[in-house]
Amino acid sequence: MPVGTYWNLNGLVPNQLTYQRGGTIGAYDFKDLENKTLVENARSFVISADGKKMLYQTANGYNIVNAGQKVASPTAGAIKLDGIQQLVDPVAEWKQVFNEVWAMQKDYFYVENMHGADWKAMKTKYEKFLPFVNHRSDLGYLLNEMMGEMVVGHNYIYPGDQPSTPSVSVGVLGADYTIKNGYYQIAKLFTRLEWNPSFKAPLAEPGLNIKEGDYIVAVNGIELTEDKDIYSLFDNTVGKQVALKINSKPSLVGAREVIVKPISFTDEMSLRSMEWVERNRKKVDQLSNGQIAYVYMPNTGPEGYTYFNRYYFSQMDKKALLMDERNNGGGWVADYVIDLLSRELISGWGIRDGKGFTTPGNGIYGPKAMIINENAGLEVI
Repeated sequence: MPVGTYWNLNGLVPNQLTYQRGGTIGAYDFKDLENKTLVENARSFVISADGKKMLYQTANGYNIVNAGQKVASPTAGAIKLDGIQQLVDPVAEWKQVFNEVWAMQKDYFYVENMHGADWKAMKTKYEKFLPFVNHRSDLGYLLNEMMGEMVVGHNYIYPGDQPSTPSVSVGVLGADYTIKNGYYQIAKLFTRLEWNPSFKAPLAEPGLNIKEGDYIVAVNGIELTEDKDIYSLFDNTVGKQVALKINSKPSLVGAREVIVKPISFTDEMSLRSMEWVERNRKKVDQLSNGQIAYVYMPNTGPEGYTYFNRYYFSQMDKKALLMDERNNGGGWVADYVIDLLSRELISGWGIRDGKGFTTPGNGIYGPKAMIINENAGLEVI
């Protein structure tokens, strides 16, 4: 058989192994000891339980053909899906979802004692709330509460098929505001911190000369007064040029115009998160008289790896370490971090005309403490 990656191996057709390799659905005949191609440019397939029919998918749609046989043409067995509608009874569906989730946990949870939870009692406890579920998100909340009785990590409930509405991207400027003298005053500006090029800070870009205490008195020619919601003037403005009137006093008179590009709420959260981390680091440094290093890890994945390396190795002159893992999203680099934190000092080296150093060369060898909370997905212990 050709060299390649094979998957979706299926033995439902008598004396035959059906498989997928790349975009090819093929079959190996155990009687004739021959390999044959059934379908080209396919995405996936499934064979009926009796081994007689095969449903496969291509870029053009779905086809049902005789299993184990080469398809005569791309249109053979094509299924017309236009106009298909399905009537759904949400209440009945939600009850079924609840029962299936409960049953799957009972049968497949990694230990039979369900971490000490009386699983039958849990079903009785929570199913009485089903009559009050009026939205798919209500069901997700109910399932989360029931699953939480097992007190275990990495056992998730996903939102499911929730109704959605059109999304309107509201631009934000990376700032906090306060209402003063009838206008919006900038109370706090969030910046790139001058060293993070991946961030965007609309009001703190070079040359704008906007500072905390200034007023935003107009947006795209519309006067912005306290009776207006500032965010209502930024619908569909993410990444687009917006004209602001900025003044050091609460008035249109004497205001200057600047052009900015609002960012998404997600991007602003990145600015706020980094500001929070830096504020914590500076506070720890101040309260400890420069003796304690502060390192925050948002997760133990790629982002947490970057945060750790950036903050840990830049504070090798500190005598102690405070690791912050609040709201940690989990991941897999904990062993790397533990390996570095558990290194012990072997020796110190004194140099007459320079600064001494240690072996190992990189490490904080003093006391180490960690902050966690109930939202930490994975802690480095």
